[in-house]
Amino acid sequence: MHGVHNNETYEQFIERHRPKKTTDNCYTPPDIYDQIVEYCKRLKWYNGEQIVRPFYPGGDYENAEYPEGSIVLDNPPFSILSKIVKFYNDNNIKYILFAPALTCMSYIKYGSIAFLVNDVMYENGAKVKTALLTNIEKGKIYTAQLPIKVSKSRAPAEIPDDWITAGRLFKAGRLYDRELDVNDYEFVRKNPQGRKLYGGALKK
Repeated sequence: MHGVHNNETYEQFIERHRPKKTTDNCYTPPDIYDQIVEYCKRLKWYNGEQIVRPFYPGGDYENAEYPEGSIVLDNPPFSILSKIVKFYNDNNIKYILFAPALTCMSYIKYGSIAFLVNDVMYENGAKVKTALLTNIEKGKIYTAQLPIKVSKSRAPAEIPDDWITAGRLFKAGRLYDRELDVNDYEFVRKNPQGRKLYGGALKK
């Protein structure tokens, strides 16, 4: 039976149905990933080994193939990061993992951490203070400013002036205190150049 369970408050019901954290869907743009690989080379964390990336929609990191001599260099779901780190440490699998910078200091006991000074903007638009965790080296903390300001590595998609977006509804005074008939518009997910629009837009 759906709905509020026995002895469950409405607030608990709402929390039970709250969408998953957006940080679990933070897929890394290729240009940012490439910069991080190069940075890991400078730290001597990565030396050309085969890279394994088990964290993708539907992926199963516990049953993935980890060839001898390979290394995991990937962006895992942050909500189960401690479980992932434990699994890799218990199974002697080398890793460099993306992590939320503000809450990752406790992982220093397992290896080393590199804090990225830049906020990283991921494919879903989430901007996250990011660090890298590794079990390759012990007891070191690094800070890094990547060559490209990664939080701005993807310029906002160009949107025609007469299109309506959620951001424009908040910012554009000309839209305040007006009614918009959705039937007058078409919902679109990409701009005229084919770039994905975060949140979509309405066009005439």
